[in-house]
Amino acid sequence: MKNEILLEVRKKSFYTGIISGLIAVLIMFIPSGFIGYSNYNEEIYVLPLEILFIKIFVVYAILGGLMGYLPTVLAISKEGKSRKKIHPGIVFCIGFITTLVLIQLKARDALVPVDFYVDPNNPLIKWGGPLGQPNFESIANGMVGGILMLALYQIIIEHKMSDRQLILYRAFKTAILTTVVYGLIYIVFLLILRFNILTLGSEPFGTGAVFKTQFPHPERFYIVFLISICFVLVNSMGYYLSIEKLVANSSIIPNFSLFTKKTKPIYDVAISFAGSERDLAITIGFYCQRNGISIFYDDLEQLWGKDLKKELKSVFGKQAKYVLVIVSKEYVKRYWTMYEFRSALTNMVDNEWGRILPIKIDDAILQELPDSIAYIPIDISLNKGIIGFYITKKIQDLLKS
Repeated sequence: MKNEILLEVRKKSFYTGIISGLIAVLIMFIPSGFIGYSNYNEEIYVLPLEILFIKIFVVYAILGGLMGYLPTVLAISKEGKSRKKIHPGIVFCIGFITTLVLIQLKARDALVPVDFYVDPNNPLIKWGGPLGQPNFESIANGMVGGILMLALYQIIIEHKMSDRQLILYRAFKTAILTTVVYGLIYIVFLLILRFNILTLGSEPFGTGAVFKTQFPHPERFYIVFLISICFVLVNSMGYYLSIEKLVANSSIIPNFSLFTKKTKPIYDVAISFAGSERDLAITIGFYCQRNGISIFYDDLEQLWGKDLKKELKSVFGKQAKYVLVIVSKEYVKRYWTMYEFRSALTNMVDNEWGRILPIKIDDAILQELPDSIAYIPIDISLNKGIIGFYITKKIQDLLKS
């Protein structure tokens, strides 16, 4: 399950990112056309204008693909205790560097040796280099890219991509943040000129191929705002839809057997799990609730002061239509988890094994579960959002049958 799902999710995130990159180009060019290239001198620059436009589209497609792909890969990678502290910083840095470098590669004076271009009217004026001439706007673009990748990463790890209102809110919030950061860097640029720290057009590192003191397009605030909204919306919804499609694709993920129940219980699903799997159970419960599935697990019920044996036996034995069992080494050792499982067994009607839905997260053996009963192996290193989404969709299929 793990390799096939991760491969498909990565591919889909890259393709969705490409779409967002191409949308970004259109947002940049449609309002003003190609006015910014009206002074393009083909006698000076190596690339004809048509080829330059093609390069711009290709670079933005690659940039968008990477910006969709990289945060997704990190978000669905193996979870660790330090991930929340380390990964956000890594995501931002990767976004900053990737965006800065690739946007510079699209420049008209990029991909040439240092000082390749010479002003025909003044041979002392030279420019160009492998990355063109990075400037303060390059830093602003890099910051925007880092923020956008971090926003997508946070949405994925929080398992909130199915909440459309939240995604829309996050998109506008991110757009406001990127626009403010873009503006702040422009203000820093103006302050540097105002206090003569650097002069306009100066090359503080000695060569135009490294850095030049300018900010050529401060008017692009609205472009940054629109691109940010589109990036978050397109990539988060693309991720959500790709997971949904994977779940429905039986060639990638096996289906449960379908069974029906003779009585109408209180709960659609009761989750039986050990304390070590509480985070996974909570995530599954979150998705179930969002999809209108009534669910029982001990975090949702006030069991304080009640007879646990009586309550758990009633819930797992009679009140739940299905019992989702998260089988693990801890599960088979615990008294209360085994009590829940045996309660479900005791009250089965006509040997109705379809009522118990086992998933296994390790090589634990549940002795009371016959070898002939199918279970779903789950790689616990997968992002819990993917697991929760997948299990919820399969439960929905069962409830509709």
